[in-house]
Amino acid sequence: MNKTKLAFAMLIGIIALNIATVSMSIAWYARGANVAIDAIDIVFDGDRDLKIATKVDGDYVDHLNYSELNPTTKFMPVTSAHSDMWMSEHKEKPVFYDDTKVFSYSGQHYVPATATGGYFSQDLYIMGDDDLYITIDPNKTYIEPNEVYNQTFARQLFNEYQASEDPVKMAITYEEILEALNHVHESMRISILVINDETYDYKIIDPNYNGSETVLGGLLDNDVDNYYDYYFNSSENAYYERLYGDYTGDIIFDEPSTSDSELENPDEPASAFNAKHKAGIKTVNLEQSIENGLEIKKEDILTLEDFEQGHVKYHFPIRSETPTKVVVSIYIEGWDLESINGTMGATFSAGVGFKIEREM
Repeated sequence: MNKTKLAFAMLIGIIALNIATVSMSIAWYARGANVAIDAIDIVFDGDRDLKIATKVDGDYVDHLNYSELNPTTKFMPVTSAHSDMWMSEHKEKPVFYDDTKVFSYSGQHYVPATATGGYFSQDLYIMGDDDLYITIDPNKTYIEPNEVYNQTFARQLFNEYQASEDPVKMAITYEEILEALNHVHESMRISILVINDETYDYKIIDPNYNGSETVLGGLLDNDVDNYYDYYFNSSENAYYERLYGDYTGDIIFDEPSTSDSELENPDEPASAFNAKHKAGIKTVNLEQSIENGLEIKKEDILTLEDFEQGHVKYHFPIRSETPTKVVVSIYIEGWDLESINGTMGATFSAGVGFKIEREM
């Protein structure tokens, strides 16, 4: 049995485009695009006859260069929440959503807006010379900051801030700017959608998992006014806080207060995740809602440790001389608390590797 492990690796370089804000606070939605794919390389490396193409009837080769892929994507926070909606329809591509925007609303629940961009997604077709199980190669899969580019960009931003005569900008140090830029990878994910005659499966990989669980829902301050978002219920002539995200069950609301609350986490800076409850608004009581059966979906991820030798938790089948479609996506998970405005304009690199786990 041939024990060759590496099937192919995808290497992605990212270059910054522009800055839309100087805030260092956490924010679900960074206003405006901030990075774009600069180069992609996909290559097979092994002695098995494994081939790849970008079309099912395309030319199967052991190497794809930059011009054969889609290098123009700009990154903005999106979410993998609500995946049950598109998976139940067996979509040919994963659908990501923008939970800061509401497509339609009825009662306590809403339909989220589909994200029309802001992430990288590429169709690939893998074909082998045998019936094989393929898995992720943890040694070739990563997302990490490009510290050399970030140092240059941090210096540029620091000089601009110092010349602005804006006391808020001038108070931000070069070290703070660089540290924020180098956190760009912390909220990023890799996902793979596998489609063939026997498999329809979607997995999310967090290559920088730090042990903190990401909850795909909650209150948000999207308009940056320091108050959690709310809506007007015309049938009751009352204002209610809006709970965003992927949840089931009913929400319990508290009666309006006559005064604004303090920041929910007063020891942390104000952000999209940390705001005040506004006076006169019926507020979400999460604790009682959860006790009453409200469930907010938690992100289901695999870590690189899940693919270490002897601990492989996921693989998918490919059949001899039969193309298997694999859609590789790279995106910023907006519900990850590491998604901060200070990463806008950062540079990062990423790689996705696959290997043969074993023959069938």
